[in-house]
Amino acid sequence: MTHRRWLFAGLTFVSLLLCLASAAIFVRSEFVVEGYLKLHYDRAAKQYTTTFVGWGDGLIICGKTITPFPKNWDGMFALFPQMVPPDSAGYHQTPATPSTDPRAADWLWFSFDKNDSGFIIHILLIFFLSLILPVVWTRCYILARRARRLGRCQKCGYDLRATPDRCPECGTVPVKVK
Repeated sequence: MTHRRWLFAGLTFVSLLLCLASAAIFVRSEFVVEGYLKLHYDRAAKQYTTTFVGWGDGLIICGKTITPFPKNWDGMFALFPQMVPPDSAGYHQTPATPSTDPRAADWLWFSFDKNDSGFIIHILLIFFLSLILPVVWTRCYILARRARRLGRCQKCGYDLRATPDRCPECGTVPVKVK
């Protein structure tokens, strides 16, 4: 029983940390758009791969897009004026730009297309989902504390004022309060 309680408390603590981190990221993402954009050029396959991971406007965005080379290779850099040619490994990092994707208004979006895969998730969704375990733990803690204070069995709620050593209903030995 104690292992389950410690496991529940540990998961609650991790969930609370995730909740606080998502709240901090949400507040920051309202003011700053941050991310990592990687372009990989594959001349043999005549395509380039764009990978983006970042957040902005309350969203976490992660995606990968495979696009064939334009017919006019020299016009490639006209599409991305802020870019310079990639380094020798074929990678290039640029500052993130906010998403104008209409799917960004959704709370949760996934794509597993052959040429376009990724997800967009609203940070508040992560916040509220990670808040469930701390709320349940707090409720359990308050109810157990109230049962101890009122002299009831923590397991079944039986009144233990007449038999404080052991619960006659379920047989549980109550924890002594110092």
